[in-house]
Amino acid sequence: MDRATVEKDVTESQVATYFERIEHNVWLAYVYTLFFWSCRSILLDQVLAGYVFVLTGSNEPVGLVTGINGLVRLFMAIPGGYASDRFRRDTVLKAAGVLGLGCVALSMTSYLMGHMPLLYVTYGCWGAYFALQRPALEAIFADSVPQGEREVPFTIRYMLMNLSGMVGPLASVIFFLFYGDSWSLSGLQWVLCGGLVIGTPGIVSLFFFNDDLAYENIKPAHQPSSPTTGLTTPSSRK
Repeated sequence: MDRATVEKDVTESQVATYFERIEHNVWLAYVYTLFFWSCRSILLDQVLAGYVFVLTGSNEPVGLVTGINGLVRLFMAIPGGYASDRFRRDTVLKAAGVLGLGCVALSMTSYLMGHMPLLYVTYGCWGAYFALQRPALEAIFADSVPQGEREVPFTIRYMLMNLSGMVGPLASVIFFLFYGDSWSLSGLQWVLCGGLVIGTPGIVSLFFFNDDLAYENIKPAHQPSSPTTGLTTPSSRK
């Protein structure tokens, strides 16, 4: 076997390994987006508003629930961004996953009990979850796709967001067709709890992201050595 053939085999092996490694986080991001954004469109949009209105007979609690969620997200945005920059993104996502599963349990309890104070607390926790999860996921997704090759992966993820965002409005339309203007509290509870079931696989996927498989972290291993290679400093993330 001549040298050119050997070099070709080595290159093909490296390319295959490269694609195998970067696809891990990218595919997980697609899974998360498809499942959790479908859940999100149910938990935060028309179905939630209908549930709270039927439960309380007033629109004011609807504004309080969404307002609490938005305020907590605002207050937690800087700590969430700092955490994704200071620590390993997969560690931050695992922490977000634990918080997310806790939010699922709280949500299901508050929906079935019809307990408004608990619902306020629950949506505050969801706000913290969004603020912690979003920066870390965006960062690890970007790190897992080489520069100059990001159009297709980012477009696919954006399309999944839009597609999943249709689930909540579609659930509202179907619910309206069955119940008309007299919405049933038990029916709304089933829809909201069903949204939680849909979103749980997405939250579970957060535990499987891996910083070590991100392209930006494995790239130096596939680049030829240079006189300045030894001058690079290790990441400060823990």
